Amino acid sequence: MPVPSTRDKILPARGTYATLAANVGSLLDGEICYAVDQDQYYQNEGGTLVAVGATKAQGILADSATQPGDNISTLTNDSGYITSAGAPVQSVAGKTGVVTLVKGDVGLGNVDNTSDLNKPISTATQTALDLKAPLASPALTGVPTAPTATVGTNTTQLATTAFVVAEVAAGGGGGAVDSVNGQTGTVVLDPDDLDDSATTNKFATAAELGLIGTATQPGDNISTLTNDSGYITDDAANTFTQLQAFNAGVDVDGPYKQTVEAVAALDIDCSTGNYFTKTISGDSTFTVSNVPASRAYSFTLELTHTSGVVTWFSGVEWPGGAAPTLTTGKTHLFVFVTDDGGTRWRGAALANYTN
Repeated sequence: MPVPSTRDKILPARGTYATLAANVGSLLDGEICYAVDQDQYYQNEGGTLVAVGATKAQGILADSATQPGDNISTLTNDSGYITSAGAPVQSVAGKTGVVTLVKGDVGLGNVDNTSDLNKPISTATQTALDLKAPLASPALTGVPTAPTATVGTNTTQLATTAFVVAEVAAGGGGGAVDSVNGQTGTVVLDPDDLDDSATTNKFATAAELGLIGTATQPGDNISTLTNDSGYITDDAANTFTQLQAFNAGVDVDGPYKQTVEAVAALDIDCSTGNYFTKTISGDSTFTVSNVPASRAYSFTLELTHTSGVVTWFSGVEWPGGAAPTLTTGKTHLFVFVTDDGGTRWRGAALANYTN
C-alpha cells in the first residue's frame, strides 16, 4: 500500500539499557524503546524489557550468512575447520560414512575369540609333538644318550654305560672276585659251602634235601600221619573259632547242639547264635542286628513274660497278619525266619506256656 504523504513520526524512548530498565514504569505496556549502548530494541511487557528484532550488526551478518541453496564449496574455510581434502581420515578399509569394521577388513579373517585353553594347534605342531617321548615311562628307540655322572655318584640319576665302566674301573663295583668261600679258579659250590647259621631263609642241607622224597604227596592217606596240636582230628572234639564253609553239605551222626544266648538288653545279635532267651517285666521293643546277608537265617526266642507289652522289630509278618496275643506271667516260644538279610521276617509263636 502507498506510504501516506502526511504521517506522524514514531520516536521511541531512547537511553542506555540501565536507564530504560530503571524507568520502565514510565513506559506504557507494550511500548517500544531503544537501548543505545546495545543497539537493541526492547518492548515493555508488564514491567519487563523484552528484546525484539535483531541488532544492526546481526542484520548485517544475516545478509552475508549462507542461505539454503548456496554452494558451500566456494566458501572460504576458516583456520581450525576440516576440509574434505585435508581431513585426517577419508575412508577406513575402503568404507566411508558410519564405518563398522569386521575382522576381514583388517586382515584377520582367520582370527576368532577362542580362549587360550581351547586354542587349537597347527597340524605341523601336532606332528612334531607326536614324535616326542612322554615324561612317564617313555619307550625310547635308537641309541639314546644322557649326561654321564661322575664316579661315586649315588643318586637316582640315570647311569650311562660310560658311568658303569668308569665306576667298575675305580673299584666302585666291588672289583674282580678273588675267591668264593675260600675257593679259587672254577668254583663249584654245594650246600656245605654256605653259611646256614641264620634262622630264616635258610638253605636246605643235604640231609634236609633227602627228606623231600619222604614228604606227603598227593593221594597219600593222611589218617596215618601224626597230628600236630591245633589241627583237626576225627577222634576228638574240635573247636572252630572262625566261620567254616562246607559247600558239599554236612552229614551229622549225633546231636546238633546250640549254645543258649541270653539277650542282654533288647537287641538280638544274630552273629552270636540261633537260640536266645530273654525275661521282660515291662514294655519292651526288640531289635535285631548282624543279620547274615545272602543267606537264609532263623532263630528261636524263648521269652519269659512277667509283664509289659511287646513291640517287635520291623519287617515281621505273622500268620493272618496279626501278632499273637500274649498272657503275662507265661513263657512263649517265637521262631523267626528271613531269606533277604532281615528285610522281611516270618514269625510263628507257641504262646502261653506255664513258667
